[in-house]
Amino acid sequence: MTPQKQLYLHDPENGVWGDCQRAAIASILDRPVEDVPHFFFDGCDGDTADKRIDDWLSMLNLKMIFVPFEGSELQNILNLQAMFQPGIHYMLVGKSRTGVNHCVVCKDSEIVHDPSLTDAGIVGPTDEGLFWIQYLGVRV
Repeated sequence: MTPQKQLYLHDPENGVWGDCQRAAIASILDRPVEDVPHFFFDGCDGDTADKRIDDWLSMLNLKMIFVPFEGSELQNILNLQAMFQPGIHYMLVGKSRTGVNHCVVCKDSEIVHDPSLTDAGIVGPTDEGLFWIQYLGVRV
């Protein structure tokens, strides 16, 4: 895992959509952030971005695996990852200190890299009330 910072802070009022997901994927894949597309470049919804991510990852024979978690006990969710998926880098999506959905890189029970330019972190579940764990898996 090579930590990469996002290139764009989320500022939709000025037509700029954050690219933390892109930076997190680049980090896990040991690539420069510029080598990964900005999936939310136009402010699209999550389903559209997920399709773009899937299309791009398919060229690498990879797939995003999404695991939703209800509840507000983030550390318990991270502890479960350490127990059942030890040693694997994965992404966590939740609400940041700045009040927007955000993606960070984790390993075991810790957040090991925040791609935000302001280190916004994760302080709670997403707008829909969930934390999302995301793994990169090999397509079969």
